[in-house]
Amino acid sequence: MSLMTDTEAAVATAAQHEEHGCRVVISAGLLNDRDPSADEVLVRFARLDGGEVYSALPGVEGWPTVCGVIRSVEDSVPAGTEEPPPCGADCHVQILAREGEEPAVPADAFVLAAGRWRRATLDVVPVRDQLFSRSKGLLESDRLSRAWVLTAGLGSGGAPIPLGLSQAGVSNHMIVDDDVLEVCNVARHPAGLRHVGRKKVHVLRDMITQINPYATVETRAEAIGWRNLESWRAWVRRADVVIAATGDRTATQVLNRLCIEKGKTMIVGGAFRRAYGGQVLMVRPGSGPCYECFLRTLPREAKDQEIGGRRQAARIAYADRPVPIEPGLANDIAPISQFMIKLAIQQLIRGHAGSLASLDEDLTAPLFQWFNRRERDTTYERLPPLGCGVNGLRVLRWQGIDLPRDPACPACVDLTAGVAARHDVEVHDADTALFG
Repeated sequence: MSLMTDTEAAVATAAQHEEHGCRVVISAGLLNDRDPSADEVLVRFARLDGGEVYSALPGVEGWPTVCGVIRSVEDSVPAGTEEPPPCGADCHVQILAREGEEPAVPADAFVLAAGRWRRATLDVVPVRDQLFSRSKGLLESDRLSRAWVLTAGLGSGGAPIPLGLSQAGVSNHMIVDDDVLEVCNVARHPAGLRHVGRKKVHVLRDMITQINPYATVETRAEAIGWRNLESWRAWVRRADVVIAATGDRTATQVLNRLCIEKGKTMIVGGAFRRAYGGQVLMVRPGSGPCYECFLRTLPREAKDQEIGGRRQAARIAYADRPVPIEPGLANDIAPISQFMIKLAIQQLIRGHAGSLASLDEDLTAPLFQWFNRRERDTTYERLPPLGCGVNGLRVLRWQGIDLPRDPACPACVDLTAGVAARHDVEVHDADTALFG
């Protein structure tokens, strides 16, 4: 098999442009906000799809780029003209913008291919105005754009959550994970091989800003624990909703205490072993059970969790034997992540009229469960098939589970009062003063 020379490749590209044409894409802001006193503005264009598209939109970093210019001209170039005014030797894209005209009036665009200039189709995109235009009528995107969401845990279950929230219009993110992306993560993680070796917080920051280049993303690549409680308190205080997808009990307990203290809603999610299902807990301080209540009331369900990687296995390994790594499939994790996104959006728009307001009556349970299949050697292996049934607990269907608040919970209930109530005794102020 013979390889094409650079000259042959350039000729082939030019022929392709001649047959199909090429497209230049630029944001309206870049075109409108340029310095009016400058005759030329240098722009880096990403060269995509073998030269079919040249893009200067935000979020195309990392692609091969060429140099281009936006030039101010008095008159348009006559139709059929293929030779724009001469420019620097390194210039491959020219946009000729007439002074005093809005982007809605097409300017002229030219691309250099195989040593010849060719007229190109120019798309001037109002990015900021159109980014969330498809959400109008369903979501109050202005409200979401002002909200802050803290997402702790950016693995296969946690990483899709800030991405999904960004697509809905959430523009302010605090993301936390102390791990790096490994090759074994890629089959289930939204990031690809090009990001292996990078910290997950940096990967997700870049992915969020590719969805919304105007987003604010704050990152912390460190573990959540009791020793740095004060710094996490400051983050929880600023958040409107906290997402706990760490798979780590201690980290979730810390966030649970802080959310109760600051009155913040926390959404805790995770998959069962081998992702045969999963569960999502809504912690609504003052009106339902917290994460500690869940641990105390349903200890078996709390222990049944997917072991998706080496670090998670090491955290919960027994002294005499290791814990096997048994990850589930990506599409078995996806329903849990998507449901957490749904709950977060609903919490952020709660109390405001709109098309999604009716869901406030549906998403009232403190605990939700989902089953991908009937797993052997589990409580749920004899669930009835989905079939055409509409009642009862079944696979491939979300179930709301009532979970009582533990009256002796050390996190969300006054412990002394809770113990006294459990043992039917009275406690007076003089008694509690003895314990400081």
